[in-house]
Amino acid sequence: MLRALPTVPTRELVSSQHLRSLPHPDKASSFSSIIFSSDGKRLLAGGYPEGTVVQYDLASGSRLLEIATGKTWRGNSRYVNLMPDTKSFFVIHERFARIERFQKEEKQFTRYVGATGIKRWSLETGELLWKDTRPDQGRLISLKLSPDGQKMVVMEEPPGEYPRGEHGMLRSWQGDTSTGKLQPLPEQISGLGVFSSDSQAFLTNTFDKLGYSTGIRWLHGITFDTLGSWDIKEPLSYAEMGWPLPDQQLLYVHTIYPRLNQANAVSRRLMLLRYGKQGAVPEVMFENFKDCSSLLLHHDRQSLFYVKKDSTDFTLKQWRWADRREVLSVALPTEPGRAYNDVIAISPDGKLLALAHFAQTPKELENLDDLRPEMLNQPRIILVDVQNGKVAGTLVSPPAFIGGLAFSPDGKQLISSGSGCLHLWDVSEWK
Repeated sequence: MLRALPTVPTRELVSSQHLRSLPHPDKASSFSSIIFSSDGKRLLAGGYPEGTVVQYDLASGSRLLEIATGKTWRGNSRYVNLMPDTKSFFVIHERFARIERFQKEEKQFTRYVGATGIKRWSLETGELLWKDTRPDQGRLISLKLSPDGQKMVVMEEPPGEYPRGEHGMLRSWQGDTSTGKLQPLPEQISGLGVFSSDSQAFLTNTFDKLGYSTGIRWLHGITFDTLGSWDIKEPLSYAEMGWPLPDQQLLYVHTIYPRLNQANAVSRRLMLLRYGKQGAVPEVMFENFKDCSSLLLHHDRQSLFYVKKDSTDFTLKQWRWADRREVLSVALPTEPGRAYNDVIAISPDGKLLALAHFAQTPKELENLDDLRPEMLNQPRIILVDVQNGKVAGTLVSPPAFIGGLAFSPDGKQLISSGSGCLHLWDVSEWK
């Protein structure tokens, strides 16, 4: 059966604020690890999935350094973890060395073999400083660095043989960033937690054999001893550790599912836990948090931005938990075939938000192996003025899969992810 060729969308004129494109060695990659230097003169970007990390000089557009960290599939494409001193970074390789499928006792099994672990690279010399040498490595799915850069927590799916569609119990490790030496955390403690801003606490959840959350755990940020715990009584729940707040508070999202392996949630709540207060219990900050995406904490750590979907309409909202009220509601541009995802950024002064408004993939292209951005409508970047609560402008991007956005330290420039490049925009007129 012949399949009709996809219709090539009509090209739109790219917005005049587009300054230039910065080419990347990974010609087909997208980028979500995009980091400006503190002085705004250099830019760090990691290609996905090829794995080449590049440091650019923004004035000339030249590449100061290229580091090939290795091609691999990565479940989280924000894989460049920059140290606080900005002199080195970590990458994790989220891929088993080999996956084998076989039959045993008339059942289908999968054998997962090895992985490549963690690597730390110098940004000054391009030198590999160390790599993870643990025996029996599995597929790493996350790495969390403490704000002071001294500790890290990682989580992995272990190797082994399992019935088709199953995997081993996820396991977590804590370690020293200077040496790379890791120590196992107790079973069923998740590595998908967050460090407090002073690095003295690690907040995470515990989970059962099916991966659902059973409680919240407060661990010491250096020794990782348990300092407090709270049970989650609702079955089939997942507590997503969101953001640590001042005064030993934790903001997180609690999702409850109707049945096993069901993606559509029964409820989704925004929760606040004052974990340092004796006898504290989690409080519901926002009950109806379904259909909310693009979550972003304000710099002042007093409010949260998110995009609420209602049928085909999208609204940017800002929720402040001090007085539990909505302080901003902005109707976002809505077009058939376009949506918003979790690509969102805020300017350093907190006055301007940028959101990716991307073209959804048509059904006839969903299974296409060589889907390219040229086959879709061009994405747009929506700019919202937080102070006056209005859409300030719209940037029409060149064809791209936008995986990341980042403002320069002075807020006058914006970088968006392209496909095989990065796009530099002038947003000074909205400052």
